[in-house]
Amino acid sequence: MSGEIKVLDVAEALKAAVDAINSKHLSLCAATSHFGVSKMKIHRRATGEVELTSRNGPDPVLTQGEVERITRAVDARTMHGRCSTKNELGLYIRTIVENSSYEREMHEQFPLTSLVQRFVVQNAVAFSSGKEQGFEVCQAKASTTANVERHYNNLEQLMDDVVGIPASYIWNLDETGMCPQSRNSKQRVLATKKE
Repeated sequence: MSGEIKVLDVAEALKAAVDAINSKHLSLCAATSHFGVSKMKIHRRATGEVELTSRNGPDPVLTQGEVERITRAVDARTMHGRCSTKNELGLYIRTIVENSSYEREMHEQFPLTSLVQRFVVQNAVAFSSGKEQGFEVCQAKASTTANVERHYNNLEQLMDDVVGIPASYIWNLDETGMCPQSRNSKQRVLATKKE
């Protein structure tokens, strides 16, 4: 059947349009109408401004390695029975971007709440969100007898060796973050998801 019309997907159409322009077979306007791809997309690829396989849209704010470092930081806090608020997550993001080897412009309010919210949604497999009281279970899991005794023994040795305070003065291990504390806050917090 010689009358069939072959329909190209966008990537194939872009490649064909760029090839036609670079080989001087078609002008930019003719390639736009012939292949049905926007003039700007063809022009940017034909002039080498962007790669042929480039996608539209801004570059990602965080690299994959930076995303993994942020999720590891939240995971480390969760393992110690502490949850992170979205404001704290925003501070993690800002710190990682500031200490990155890549140069990026940051405004004073970086990261905006919308960016933090998008980050949580994009990494939903890693985060669990809920009210603070609901995550006291997290703290209770970290508050095992072995963990509290280990911390007490470390603190006892440190107080004897360095400060010279008798170990009998240690009476409140709540400050370690290992013992669950009641909170009446309505603020939502993040923890890592566990299977």
